[in-house]
Amino acid sequence: MSGGIPRVALSGCGAVARLYYAPALRVLEERGVIAFVAAFDPNEAAVRAFVSGRTAVACSSFAAIFDHAPDLVIVASPPAFHREQVMEALGRKVAVHCEKPLAPDMDSARAMTSAAEAHDRPVFAGMIRRHLPAARMIRDLLGAGALGPLTSIDIFEGGPFDWPIESPRYFTAGSGNGPLEDIGTHCLDLLCWWMGTPDEIAYEDDAMGGTPANCAIALRFGDCAVRVRISRDWYRPNRYALRGAKGWISWEPNDGLGLQLGYFHEDTGARIALRQCTEQAGVPRLGRPADDFMEAFVTQLHQSVLGLSGAGNAVALSEALEPIGLIEECRRVRRAMVQPWLEGARP
Repeated sequence: MSGGIPRVALSGCGAVARLYYAPALRVLEERGVIAFVAAFDPNEAAVRAFVSGRTAVACSSFAAIFDHAPDLVIVASPPAFHREQVMEALGRKVAVHCEKPLAPDMDSARAMTSAAEAHDRPVFAGMIRRHLPAARMIRDLLGAGALGPLTSIDIFEGGPFDWPIESPRYFTAGSGNGPLEDIGTHCLDLLCWWMGTPDEIAYEDDAMGGTPANCAIALRFGDCAVRVRISRDWYRPNRYALRGAKGWISWEPNDGLGLQLGYFHEDTGARIALRQCTEQAGVPRLGRPADDFMEAFVTQLHQSVLGLSGAGNAVALSEALEPIGLIEECRRVRRAMVQPWLEGARP
């Protein structure tokens, strides 16, 4: 580290890097937490635009970023390149912060785990939702039994696809960019983080040789039935609805600051606006508002930087394995989604 400040490099200058990592890196630089030293993308124009106005160097290859002695490499490249780039970084004794999905399958995840152990370098997973105060509050409420025994969870996420992709290759079968691997990784990670390992899982999608536009996952955690629907062409309000014997929680995913909580003996639910709790003279009081999504993204990256010295609460590689295994199981048990409008359409 130069002057005690961790040196950070980034691979992949696509949409997630432009929209989220670029401002997060800038904030951490301004706070004196990191030195952003290098970036790589095979699209030369993209990487040059990404580093424009910054001190970081645009590199012509992934290997070239290591010429700038990074302490941490952010792998924000397409999922198909995650294993290759994570393994190369670890082989060079450099820690990694990898965007989700961390790996396309459990074999790749196990190879990353073995490499991290062999080279004694950490791999942190970009599971941004674990850093959202509302998601953490839901975990705390469930852990405290605030809703009583859970009976059901209904999840809908998605809507007409509007992510700023650069090429139709994004939709190539096996790219790791389908709705299951994309939004589904977040859903499954939160469910396992909140509730543990599911007892049952079923999966269906509407793929007919390519990448699906819709998928549905059914899980069971003890007596709690969970239904997840993810769509790229159907608009509905995005919502997590958790119901228990005593009450309910309703949460809009990616809302870092608020959720709705109600109890069945009440006529109305109460809106909860999350704030940090502070103490003054030993008396608890509300502090500043909790982190919104963008500040949570900054926090996530900061936690990975702190993880270089064994501090912080970054999501470790070992914590990101379960959703990878569940996605692999979904592929194994996959059924074709019923599409009534196609019935009888073929001669």
